[in-house]
Amino acid sequence: MGKAKTRLTSQKEIAKHVDWYGKIDAAALKEGCTFDLAAANHVCQFFENYLQHSKGRWAGQPFILQRWQRRELMRLFGWRRGNVRRFTSALFAVSKKNGKSALGSGIAIYLLCADGEPVAEIYSVATDRSQAKIVFDEAKRAILASPKLRHRFTILNNVIVHRASQSKYEVLSGIAANADGKNIHGCLFDELHRQKSRDLFDTLTYGGAAREQSLMVSLTTAGHDRKSICYEQVEYARKVNEGTILDTCFFGFIAEASPEDDWTSPKTWKKANPSMGVTISEADLARRCKEAQDSPSKENAFKRFRLNLWTEQETKWLSAAQWQACERKKFDWESLEHQQCWAGLDLGIQNDISALVLLFKTEDGYAVKPFMWCCEETINGKREPWYQQWKKAGLIKMTDGNAVSYEQIKADIIDIAQEYQIEKLAIDPMNASQLAQDLVNEGIEVEFFRQNFGRMNEPTQALERMILRQEIFHDGNKCMEWQFGNIVIDSDPYMNIRINKKKSSDKVDAWISLVMSVGLAIADDGGSAFN
Repeated sequence: MGKAKTRLTSQKEIAKHVDWYGKIDAAALKEGCTFDLAAANHVCQFFENYLQHSKGRWAGQPFILQRWQRRELMRLFGWRRGNVRRFTSALFAVSKKNGKSALGSGIAIYLLCADGEPVAEIYSVATDRSQAKIVFDEAKRAILASPKLRHRFTILNNVIVHRASQSKYEVLSGIAANADGKNIHGCLFDELHRQKSRDLFDTLTYGGAAREQSLMVSLTTAGHDRKSICYEQVEYARKVNEGTILDTCFFGFIAEASPEDDWTSPKTWKKANPSMGVTISEADLARRCKEAQDSPSKENAFKRFRLNLWTEQETKWLSAAQWQACERKKFDWESLEHQQCWAGLDLGIQNDISALVLLFKTEDGYAVKPFMWCCEETINGKREPWYQQWKKAGLIKMTDGNAVSYEQIKADIIDIAQEYQIEKLAIDPMNASQLAQDLVNEGIEVEFFRQNFGRMNEPTQALERMILRQEIFHDGNKCMEWQFGNIVIDSDPYMNIRINKKKSSDKVDAWISLVMSVGLAIADDGGSAFN
C-alpha cells in the first residue's frame, strides 16, 4: 500500500478538510501554496494529546477541539508556502465566552515547543499587562495541568521557558517602546478592540521580520471605534475572505451576526457563537437577550459581546425627554424636610463638580434632591454661560480658590443633615476617607461605596427602570439635566453596567451620587420596590 498523500494541491482535496475561501485560496494555489495535511493534523493532535483544560467543568480533561476550532487550526497551520506557513498574520474575531483565550493559549504553547523553531520568542500582548496575562496565565495553567508537558518547562511569574529549545513565552506591557528589538516568532494580541493607538500593533507586526515563519495572532470581540486598528483589521479580514483584497498571507476567522439579522433569534446567536451548546448555553444567551430587550443600556452590550456586532458608539443611556418626563412641578418640596432619605456623595477634584444627591421614598414614588459644589475659579473660568446661570439660580454653590473645598462641603452636609433625616450616606473611599470619618464623628452614618461594576450595576439598572416607569421624580434642576445628557454607560462582558466618568462627554457627578443613593435604598428597602 502506497504512502498516504499529505500535500494537497486542488480545491476539491483541500475543501474536504477546511473551509475554502474562493478567490483568495485559489490565488494562493497559483502562487504555489499547498495544503499539508500532516502539518494540519499535527497541531490538532498536539492540542488533544498534550493539552488539558485547567479550570471550570472541564478541568483535568483533554482539550478536545470543537469543530470550528479544528477546522480553523488546520487551515492556519496546514496551508504552506514551500516549507513554511502560508499565513503570517491571523485574526480571530468571535463573541465572548467562545473559547478564544483557551485557543490562543494553546497556539502560544504550540509555537513555543512544537513548531520546530529553536530559541523561539513568543509574546502575549494587550492594552495593559493584566489583560495580556489572561492568555499567558491560561497557557501556564494548561502546562501545569498536563503530565506530558509540565516537566519540560521552567515556569516563572511572567516567563515560560521550554528548556529543550531554549524558547521563551512572556508577557509584554501595552507600550510600543517595550516591543522594540524583539525577534518575534509568535505574538498573541488579546482584545485588540481595546487598543486606542496603532503604535504597538505596528511595532509588533514588524518584529518578526528576521524569523522564517513568524505568526501574529489577534484575538478580539467587536468594539465601537470604527477608526481603531481593530476595526481596520476586521474590515481587512472581511475583504481578504471575500477576495476583494488578494493577501494570501492573512488569515481571518470572523463569527458574527449581521446588522440586518433578528438579534433576538437563536439562529442569529449561533452565527456569532460557534461554541454555543459547549462553552456558552442557549439558555444563557436567551436570558441575556431578555435583559437587553428590557434595558436600553444593555442592548449595545448584548450586540457587542454576544453577537460580535460593531456598535455605532459607546452606549448612551436614556433620552433627555425620558428624564424630563419625570419632573414634578406641583410637588411640595418643603414637605421633605425632616423626612427619611438616603444620600450619595461624589467628590470632585479641582475643576470637577462635587455632588450630594438625596433620595426620598414618598407615596408617589422616589423624590430626588441634589446639592452641588464647584470652586470659584472654575466657574469664573468657564466660557459656558449656563455655569453662571446655575450659580445665580443657586444650583451650584461656590467654594473659594482653584480646588473644591472639602471643609466647606463637610460643613454644608452637616447643615443638610439637620434639615433632612439622612439614614445613610454613600461615599467612594478613593479620595474621601478623612471626610467620611469627620462626618461619622458628626453622627452621620457613612457607608463606603466603590464605583465599580459590582456595586454600581444593580442600582444603575434600578434607576433606569424607575425613569422609564416614571417612578422617580425631580424638580427640573437644569444642572442635573445637563449632566444627564453627558452620560455614557459602560458595560463588561457579563452585561453589568455603570456610568463611566472617563468616557462621558462632560460632568456626571450628580448621577454617580444618585446611583449610590439608589444602591443604599435597595439594600435598606429589600430591593423589591426597585425590580
